[in-house]
Amino acid sequence: MQVITNVLATGAVAGFIVTREKEKWVGHDYANYQSSFFKRSYASAGLLLLSFICSSILSVISSYALPKKLY
Repeated sequence: MQVITNVLATGAVAGFIVTREKEKWVGHDYANYQSSFFKRSYASAGLLLLSFICSSILSVISSYALPKKLY
């Protein structure tokens, strides 16, 4: 579970950084197509970040429930 959580976090951060760097490289005078591309890139990185947060919460909740099942 920790490996998946780390992969999600790394993907989210990399998505935000790469999108921001490409946006700087292109500049702010880009067409509607490129604008929608950057919005979609931020949305996908945001979904990865949301899945990382949900996976972390699930991991903490399951770790609290584990000792109860052992006894």
